[in-house]
Amino acid sequence: MGNIIDYIREYGQQLFAERPFGAEDSLVLAQFAYLKLDGAVPSVEEDGGTVNLCEVQRRKPDCEIFADTRYEEENRALLDALMQSRRFGRIGLNYHENHIDKEKEYQFSAVTCFLDNGLIYLAFRGTDESIVGWKEDFNMAFRPPVPGQIMSAAYVNRVAKLLGVQGGAEEGQAGRRLMLGGHSKGGNFAVYAAMNCDRDIQDVILSIYSHDGPGFRPEIFESEAFARIRSRIVKIIPHSSVIGMLFDNHEPYQVVESSTFGILQHDPFTWELRGGHFVKAKDLYKGRKISNEVLNKWILSLEEEQLEHFVESLFEAIEASRAETLTDFSKQWFQNSLRVMRAFHDMDRETKRQMRKTFATLLRAVSDILSERQKGQNEEYDQFGKG
Repeated sequence: MGNIIDYIREYGQQLFAERPFGAEDSLVLAQFAYLKLDGAVPSVEEDGGTVNLCEVQRRKPDCEIFADTRYEEENRALLDALMQSRRFGRIGLNYHENHIDKEKEYQFSAVTCFLDNGLIYLAFRGTDESIVGWKEDFNMAFRPPVPGQIMSAAYVNRVAKLLGVQGGAEEGQAGRRLMLGGHSKGGNFAVYAAMNCDRDIQDVILSIYSHDGPGFRPEIFESEAFARIRSRIVKIIPHSSVIGMLFDNHEPYQVVESSTFGILQHDPFTWELRGGHFVKAKDLYKGRKISNEVLNKWILSLEEEQLEHFVESLFEAIEASRAETLTDFSKQWFQNSLRVMRAFHDMDRETKRQMRKTFATLLRAVSDILSERQKGQNEEYDQFGKG
Protein backbone atom coordinates (compact mmCIF):
# COMPACT_ATOMS: atom_id res chain seq x y z
CA MET A 1 0.00 0.00 0.00
CA GLY A 2 1.08 3.58 -0.59
CA ASN A 3 -0.06 7.18 -0.32
CA ILE A 4 -0.88 9.92 -2.83
CA ILE A 5 2.80 10.37 -3.75
CA ASP A 6 3.06 6.66 -4.61
CA TYR A 7 -0.20 7.01 -6.57
CA ILE A 8 1.27 9.81 -8.72
CA ARG A 9 4.45 7.82 -9.36
CA GLU A 10 2.51 4.70 -10.35
CA TYR A 11 -0.31 6.20 -12.42
CA GLY A 12 1.16 9.58 -13.33
CA GLN A 13 1.91 8.65 -16.93
CA GLN A 14 -1.79 8.25 -17.73
CA LEU A 15 -3.53 11.43 -18.82
CA PHE A 16 -6.96 12.29 -17.50
CA ALA A 17 -8.29 11.54 -20.97
CA GLU A 18 -6.94 8.00 -20.49
CA ARG A 19 -7.71 7.38 -16.81
CA PRO A 20 -10.85 9.18 -15.52
CA PHE A 21 -10.56 11.71 -12.70
CA GLY A 22 -11.24 10.19 -9.29
CA ALA A 23 -11.32 11.08 -5.60
CA GLU A 24 -7.63 10.21 -5.38
CA ASP A 25 -6.81 12.92 -7.93
CA SER A 26 -8.94 15.37 -5.99
CA LEU A 27 -6.91 14.75 -2.83
CA VAL A 28 -3.69 15.33 -4.80
CA LEU A 29 -4.93 18.72 -6.03
CA ALA A 30 -6.39 19.61 -2.62
CA GLN A 31 -2.98 19.05 -1.04
CA PHE A 32 -1.25 20.94 -3.85
CA ALA A 33 -3.41 23.96 -2.94
CA TYR A 34 -1.46 24.26 0.34
CA LEU A 35 1.69 25.32 -1.55
CA LYS A 36 2.46 29.03 -1.52
CA LEU A 37 1.71 30.06 -5.10
CA ASP A 38 1.54 33.85 -4.68
CA GLY A 39 3.41 35.55 -7.51
CA ALA A 40 3.84 32.27 -9.38
CA VAL A 41 0.23 31.75 -10.54
CA PRO A 42 -1.78 34.71 -11.91
CA SER A 43 -4.61 36.01 -9.73
CA VAL A 44 -8.22 36.59 -10.72
CA GLU A 45 -7.45 40.31 -11.13
CA GLU A 46 -4.49 39.64 -13.41
CA ASP A 47 -6.17 36.95 -15.53
CA GLY A 48 -2.72 36.48 -17.02
CA GLY A 49 -3.30 33.08 -18.62
CA THR A 50 -2.43 29.62 -17.36
CA VAL A 51 1.01 28.54 -16.19
CA ASN A 52 2.40 25.05 -15.67
CA LEU A 53 4.38 23.59 -12.79
CA CYS A 54 7.74 24.30 -14.41
CA GLU A 55 6.82 27.99 -14.66
CA VAL A 56 5.72 27.97 -11.01
CA GLN A 57 9.16 26.74 -9.92
CA ARG A 58 10.90 29.18 -12.23
CA ARG A 59 8.91 32.14 -10.90
CA LYS A 60 9.26 31.42 -7.19
CA PRO A 61 12.06 30.00 -5.01
CA ASP A 62 11.48 26.72 -3.20
CA CYS A 63 11.95 28.32 0.20
CA GLU A 64 8.80 30.39 -0.43
CA ILE A 65 6.72 27.66 -2.09
CA PHE A 66 7.25 25.41 0.96
CA ALA A 67 7.03 28.15 3.59
CA ASP A 68 4.52 26.10 5.61
CA THR A 69 6.96 23.69 7.26
CA ARG A 70 4.35 21.32 8.73
CA TYR A 71 4.54 18.93 5.75
CA GLU A 72 7.55 20.41 3.98
CA GLU A 73 9.27 17.10 3.22
CA GLU A 74 6.07 15.48 1.92
CA ASN A 75 5.09 18.57 -0.11
CA ARG A 76 8.51 18.65 -1.77
CA ALA A 77 8.12 14.99 -2.74
CA LEU A 78 4.58 15.73 -3.95
CA LEU A 79 5.64 18.58 -6.23
CA ASP A 80 8.58 16.56 -7.57
CA ALA A 81 6.27 13.64 -8.42
CA LEU A 82 3.71 15.99 -10.01
CA MET A 83 6.32 17.57 -12.27
CA GLN A 84 7.58 14.21 -13.48
CA SER A 85 4.11 12.92 -14.38
CA ARG A 86 2.21 13.38 -17.63
CA ARG A 87 -1.07 13.31 -15.72
CA PHE A 88 -0.38 16.29 -13.49
CA GLY A 89 2.67 17.88 -15.09
CA ARG A 90 0.52 19.24 -17.93
CA ILE A 91 -2.10 20.83 -15.69
CA GLY A 92 -2.67 24.54 -16.33
CA LEU A 93 -2.92 26.80 -13.29
CA ASN A 94 -4.63 30.17 -13.02
CA TYR A 95 -6.74 32.43 -10.78
CA HIS A 96 -4.78 31.98 -7.58
CA GLU A 97 -6.14 33.89 -4.60
CA ASN A 98 -4.63 34.15 -1.13
CA HIS A 99 -6.03 36.45 1.55
CA ILE A 100 -5.39 36.63 5.29
CA ASP A 101 -6.88 39.32 7.49
CA LYS A 102 -6.20 39.19 11.22
CA GLU A 103 -8.70 41.93 12.05
CA LYS A 104 -11.59 40.38 10.11
CA GLU A 105 -10.44 36.89 11.14
CA TYR A 106 -10.27 35.04 7.87
CA GLN A 107 -7.84 33.00 5.79
CA PHE A 108 -8.79 32.11 2.22
CA SER A 109 -6.83 30.65 -0.66
CA ALA A 110 -7.81 28.91 -3.89
CA VAL A 111 -6.37 27.99 -7.28
CA THR A 112 -7.98 26.81 -10.54
CA CYS A 113 -6.57 23.72 -12.29
CA PHE A 114 -7.20 22.94 -15.98
CA LEU A 115 -7.08 19.22 -16.81
CA ASP A 116 -6.25 17.71 -20.21
CA ASN A 117 -9.76 16.24 -20.59
CA GLY A 118 -11.42 19.68 -20.48
CA LEU A 119 -12.54 19.53 -16.85
CA ILE A 120 -11.72 22.42 -14.51
CA TYR A 121 -10.99 21.81 -10.82
CA LEU A 122 -11.23 24.65 -8.29
CA ALA A 123 -9.07 23.74 -5.28
CA PHE A 124 -9.68 25.45 -1.93
CA ARG A 125 -6.88 25.47 0.63
CA GLY A 126 -7.66 24.15 4.09
CA THR A 127 -6.43 25.75 7.29
CA ASP A 128 -2.85 26.87 6.84
CA GLU A 129 -0.25 27.55 9.53
CA SER A 130 -1.68 30.98 10.48
CA ILE A 131 -3.27 31.42 13.91
CA VAL A 132 -6.04 33.52 12.33
CA GLY A 133 -6.84 30.63 10.00
CA TRP A 134 -7.41 28.36 12.96
CA LYS A 135 -9.56 30.95 14.68
CA GLU A 136 -11.79 31.13 11.61
CA ASP A 137 -12.31 27.36 11.98
CA PHE A 138 -13.60 27.88 15.51
CA ASN A 139 -15.77 30.80 14.39
CA MET A 140 -17.61 28.41 12.07
CA ALA A 141 -19.22 26.87 15.16
CA PHE A 142 -21.20 29.99 16.06
CA ARG A 143 -20.80 32.60 13.34
CA PRO A 144 -21.86 31.09 10.01
CA PRO A 145 -21.17 32.08 7.37
CA VAL A 146 -17.56 33.04 8.10
CA PRO A 147 -15.79 35.36 5.62
CA GLY A 148 -13.85 32.50 3.99
CA GLN A 149 -17.07 30.70 3.12
CA ILE A 150 -18.54 33.83 1.53
CA MET A 151 -15.31 34.37 -0.41
CA SER A 152 -15.41 30.78 -1.69
CA ALA A 153 -18.80 31.30 -3.36
CA ALA A 154 -17.64 34.63 -4.80
CA TYR A 155 -14.50 32.94 -6.15
CA VAL A 156 -16.55 30.28 -7.98
CA ASN A 157 -18.79 32.95 -9.50
CA ARG A 158 -15.88 35.08 -10.70
CA VAL A 159 -13.86 32.21 -12.17
CA ALA A 160 -16.84 30.59 -13.87
CA LYS A 161 -17.87 33.87 -15.48
CA LEU A 162 -14.34 34.59 -16.65
CA LEU A 163 -14.28 31.14 -18.25
CA GLY A 164 -17.80 31.41 -19.65
CA VAL A 165 -18.79 28.01 -18.27
CA GLN A 166 -22.11 29.00 -16.73
CA GLY A 167 -25.19 27.50 -18.33
CA GLY A 168 -28.73 26.44 -17.51
CA ALA A 169 -29.83 23.03 -16.34
CA GLU A 170 -31.28 22.42 -19.79
CA GLU A 171 -27.74 21.83 -21.04
CA GLY A 172 -27.77 18.58 -19.08
CA GLN A 173 -24.78 16.51 -18.03
CA ALA A 174 -22.68 17.67 -20.96
CA GLY A 175 -22.78 21.23 -19.61
CA ARG A 176 -21.19 20.28 -16.29
CA ARG A 177 -17.51 21.07 -16.52
CA LEU A 178 -16.54 22.31 -13.07
CA MET A 179 -15.35 20.35 -10.05
CA LEU A 180 -14.73 21.85 -6.61
CA GLY A 181 -12.71 20.38 -3.78
CA GLY A 182 -10.46 20.82 -0.80
CA HIS A 183 -9.01 19.23 2.30
CA SER A 184 -10.12 20.13 5.84
CA LYS A 185 -11.67 23.63 5.88
CA GLY A 186 -11.08 23.69 2.11
CA GLY A 187 -13.58 20.85 1.76
CA ASN A 188 -16.14 22.80 3.77
CA PHE A 189 -15.52 25.85 1.57
CA ALA A 190 -16.02 23.75 -1.58
CA VAL A 191 -19.42 22.51 -0.36
CA TYR A 192 -20.46 25.98 0.81
CA ALA A 193 -19.41 27.52 -2.51
CA ALA A 194 -21.40 24.95 -4.47
CA MET A 195 -24.48 25.69 -2.35
CA ASN A 196 -24.24 29.45 -2.67
CA CYS A 197 -22.81 30.25 -6.09
CA ASP A 198 -25.15 31.50 -8.82
CA ARG A 199 -27.74 28.93 -9.94
CA ASP A 200 -26.61 28.88 -13.58
CA ILE A 201 -23.07 28.13 -12.39
CA GLN A 202 -24.28 25.60 -9.85
CA ASP A 203 -25.85 23.65 -12.71
CA VAL A 204 -22.47 23.06 -14.37
CA ILE A 205 -20.75 21.67 -11.26
CA LEU A 206 -20.06 17.99 -11.77
CA SER A 207 -18.67 16.99 -8.34
CA ILE A 208 -17.79 18.53 -4.98
CA TYR A 209 -14.99 16.82 -3.02
CA SER A 210 -14.59 17.28 0.72
CA HIS A 211 -11.56 15.49 2.13
CA ASP A 212 -12.09 15.28 5.90
CA GLY A 213 -13.80 18.67 5.81
CA PRO A 214 -16.03 19.69 8.74
CA GLY A 215 -19.78 19.79 8.25
CA PHE A 216 -22.25 22.56 9.05
CA ARG A 217 -24.78 23.48 11.67
CA PRO A 218 -28.18 21.71 11.29
CA GLU A 219 -29.98 24.61 9.61
CA ILE A 220 -27.60 24.41 6.65
CA PHE A 221 -28.48 20.79 5.94
CA GLU A 222 -32.17 21.61 6.06
CA SER A 223 -31.82 24.24 3.34
CA GLU A 224 -32.94 23.98 -0.27
CA ALA A 225 -29.43 25.02 -1.35
CA PHE A 226 -27.91 21.91 0.25
CA ALA A 227 -30.60 19.65 -1.22
CA ARG A 228 -29.71 20.87 -4.73
CA ILE A 229 -26.10 19.70 -4.50
CA ARG A 230 -26.21 16.81 -2.02
CA SER A 231 -26.01 14.06 -4.65
CA ARG A 232 -22.84 15.60 -6.11
CA ILE A 233 -20.86 15.65 -2.83
CA VAL A 234 -18.03 13.13 -2.49
CA LYS A 235 -16.87 13.22 1.11
CA ILE A 236 -13.86 11.11 2.10
CA ILE A 237 -12.82 10.68 5.75
CA PRO A 238 -10.23 8.47 7.49
CA HIS A 239 -11.49 5.73 9.82
CA SER A 240 -10.73 7.74 12.96
CA SER A 241 -11.85 11.12 11.63
CA VAL A 242 -12.18 14.02 14.06
CA ILE A 243 -12.18 17.17 11.89
CA GLY A 244 -14.38 15.71 9.15
CA MET A 245 -17.11 14.79 11.64
CA LEU A 246 -17.27 18.18 13.36
CA PHE A 247 -20.71 19.81 13.57
CA ASP A 248 -23.90 18.16 12.45
CA ASN A 249 -23.16 15.93 9.49
CA HIS A 250 -25.65 14.90 6.83
CA GLU A 251 -23.19 14.64 3.96
CA PRO A 252 -22.82 11.10 2.59
CA TYR A 253 -19.27 9.94 3.26
CA GLN A 254 -16.82 7.18 2.42
CA VAL A 255 -14.31 5.92 4.99
CA VAL A 256 -10.71 5.10 4.08
CA GLU A 257 -7.80 3.46 5.87
CA SER A 258 -4.93 5.51 7.29
CA SER A 259 -1.43 4.46 8.28
CA THR A 260 -1.64 6.34 11.59
CA PHE A 261 -4.22 6.95 14.33
CA GLY A 262 -6.44 9.59 15.97
CA ILE A 263 -6.17 13.24 14.97
CA LEU A 264 -2.96 12.44 13.02
CA GLN A 265 -5.18 10.79 10.38
CA HIS A 266 -6.18 14.28 9.25
CA ASP A 267 -2.86 14.31 7.38
CA PRO A 268 -3.68 13.38 3.72
CA PHE A 269 -0.27 11.76 3.28
CA THR A 270 -1.33 9.00 5.69
CA TRP A 271 -4.36 7.91 3.64
CA GLU A 272 -3.73 4.51 2.09
CA LEU A 273 -4.12 3.58 -1.58
CA ARG A 274 -3.85 0.27 -3.38
CA GLY A 275 -4.35 -0.42 -7.06
CA GLY A 276 -4.85 3.28 -7.75
CA HIS A 277 -7.76 3.68 -5.32
CA PHE A 278 -8.28 4.45 -1.65
CA VAL A 279 -8.33 1.43 0.65
CA LYS A 280 -11.91 1.46 1.95
CA ALA A 281 -12.86 0.86 5.59
CA LYS A 282 -16.34 -0.27 6.67
CA ASP A 283 -16.99 2.67 8.96
CA LEU A 284 -15.52 4.93 11.61
CA TYR A 285 -14.11 3.28 14.71
CA LYS A 286 -16.85 2.79 17.29
CA GLY A 287 -14.91 4.68 19.97
CA ARG A 288 -14.34 7.59 17.61
CA LYS A 289 -18.05 7.72 16.77
CA ILE A 290 -18.87 8.15 20.46
CA SER A 291 -16.22 10.86 20.89
CA ASN A 292 -17.54 12.73 17.85
CA GLU A 293 -21.12 12.49 19.15
CA VAL A 294 -20.00 13.98 22.47
CA LEU A 295 -18.14 16.85 20.81
CA ASN A 296 -21.02 17.73 18.47
CA LYS A 297 -23.63 17.45 21.21
CA TRP A 298 -21.55 19.83 23.29
CA ILE A 299 -21.07 22.37 20.49
CA LEU A 300 -24.74 22.38 19.52
CA SER A 301 -25.95 22.58 23.14
CA LEU A 302 -24.11 25.83 23.81
CA GLU A 303 -25.73 29.19 23.25
CA GLU A 304 -24.13 31.32 20.55
CA GLU A 305 -22.94 33.77 23.21
CA GLN A 306 -21.30 30.96 25.19
CA LEU A 307 -19.50 29.62 22.13
CA GLU A 308 -18.29 33.05 21.13
CA HIS A 309 -17.06 33.75 24.65
CA PHE A 310 -15.23 30.42 24.74
CA VAL A 311 -13.53 30.96 21.37
CA GLU A 312 -12.55 34.56 22.12
CA SER A 313 -11.11 33.59 25.50
CA LEU A 314 -9.20 30.64 24.03
CA PHE A 315 -7.59 32.69 21.28
CA GLU A 316 -6.96 35.65 23.56
CA ALA A 317 -4.77 33.26 25.54
CA ILE A 318 -3.09 31.87 22.42
CA GLU A 319 -2.43 35.34 21.04
CA ALA A 320 -0.68 36.20 24.30
CA SER A 321 2.21 34.13 22.95
CA ARG A 322 2.59 36.78 20.22
CA ALA A 323 2.98 34.01 17.63
CA GLU A 324 1.45 34.69 14.20
CA THR A 325 1.70 31.09 12.93
CA LEU A 326 1.84 27.57 14.32
CA THR A 327 5.44 27.46 13.14
CA ASP A 328 6.25 30.53 15.25
CA PHE A 329 4.47 28.99 18.23
CA SER A 330 6.30 25.66 17.97
CA LYS A 331 9.74 27.27 17.71
CA GLN A 332 9.41 28.37 21.33
CA TRP A 333 6.89 25.81 22.49
CA PHE A 334 7.73 25.88 26.19
CA GLN A 335 7.87 29.66 26.55
CA ASN A 336 4.72 30.17 24.48
CA SER A 337 2.84 27.53 26.47
CA LEU A 338 3.76 29.37 29.66
CA ARG A 339 2.45 32.63 28.18
CA VAL A 340 -0.86 30.92 27.27
CA MET A 341 -1.26 29.47 30.79
CA ARG A 342 -0.42 32.85 32.31
CA ALA A 343 -3.06 34.50 30.11
CA PHE A 344 -5.69 32.03 31.32
CA HIS A 345 -4.64 32.69 34.92
CA ASP A 346 -4.94 36.47 34.45
CA MET A 347 -8.46 36.36 33.01
CA ASP A 348 -11.13 38.15 35.02
CA ARG A 349 -13.43 36.24 37.36
CA GLU A 350 -16.45 36.34 35.03
CA THR A 351 -14.47 34.93 32.10
CA LYS A 352 -13.17 32.11 34.27
CA ARG A 353 -16.70 31.39 35.45
CA GLN A 354 -17.96 31.22 31.87
CA MET A 355 -15.11 28.88 30.87
CA ARG A 356 -15.88 26.54 33.78
CA LYS A 357 -19.56 26.59 32.83
CA THR A 358 -18.70 25.73 29.22
CA PHE A 359 -16.54 22.78 30.25
CA ALA A 360 -19.26 21.60 32.65
CA THR A 361 -21.57 21.43 29.61
CA LEU A 362 -18.99 19.22 27.92
CA LEU A 363 -19.00 16.82 30.88
CA ARG A 364 -22.81 16.67 30.75
CA ALA A 365 -22.62 15.83 27.03
CA VAL A 366 -20.24 12.96 27.82
CA SER A 367 -22.60 11.66 30.49
CA ASP A 368 -25.66 11.93 28.21
CA ILE A 369 -24.02 10.07 25.32
CA LEU A 370 -22.74 7.27 27.57
CA SER A 371 -26.19 6.94 29.16
CA GLU A 372 -27.85 6.72 25.74
CA ARG A 373 -25.36 4.06 24.68
CA GLN A 374 -25.95 2.03 27.84
CA LYS A 375 -29.72 2.29 27.41
CA GLY A 376 -29.41 1.07 23.82
CA GLN A 377 -27.30 -1.90 24.92
CA ASN A 378 -29.82 -2.80 27.63
CA GLU A 379 -32.71 -2.68 25.14
CA GLU A 380 -30.72 -4.84 22.74
CA TYR A 381 -30.06 -7.35 25.55
CA ASP A 382 -33.77 -7.42 26.48
CA GLN A 383 -34.77 -8.14 22.88
CA PHE A 384 -32.19 -10.92 22.72
CA GLY A 385 -33.54 -12.43 25.96
CA LYS A 386 -37.13 -12.35 24.67
CA GLY A 387 -36.03 -14.09 21.46
